[in-house]
Amino acid sequence: MGQPLKRTFNLIKPGDLIVFSGLKTDAVLVRWLTGSDYSHTTIVIDTNLEGSTHTKVVIAESTNYTSLPDFKNRKCKPGVQIHYLEAWLNAYRSYGKAWWVPLAKSLSSEGINNMQKWLWSLHNRQVTYSCGKSIGAWLKINRYLIKYDRHNVKKIFCSELVTQALQVAGVVDESILACEQTPQEAVKFSCFKSPILLEI
Repeated sequence: MGQPLKRTFNLIKPGDLIVFSGLKTDAVLVRWLTGSDYSHTTIVIDTNLEGSTHTKVVIAESTNYTSLPDFKNRKCKPGVQIHYLEAWLNAYRSYGKAWWVPLAKSLSSEGINNMQKWLWSLHNRQVTYSCGKSIGAWLKINRYLIKYDRHNVKKIFCSELVTQALQVAGVVDESILACEQTPQEAVKFSCFKSPILLEI
């Protein structure tokens, strides 16, 4: 039995993950290649973006899917995107399952601020999605192919974005190579509690 969404939305915090297990061929392939329960991961960037009295969870991600218009510029584009979680889940309802992965300890105000600035900078620069780097992460060969530079990101995949965001926030060790983390590995970072299946 999943966790009811309305109650969950009031508990979700910046830095928490929302992870997915899709039914489409590419999602099934990701799970098979990585030996994972999950095919995609996103990170909560904010829960009160527009100063609303109601909780509105906003997620950041990097994906090749373009079926949902981006929150800010209302365009459908691959790469770093910002979405309301509720809109994402409504669009995803027929395509698989979703989990909430809560942080064991809330981010500090400084950690939230740093993470948000970094994620919005990627979004504003329209950083694109990297299928090649995601395959490199599954094969664990990115360390030999990619020069790591968080301040000059040009292409990024989902769990790489999540890992770097958590490093910027100060809860994941800087020594972890972000470009080699799969969605399953991101979920297992020690800063998180166990995943909770959502009712969608």
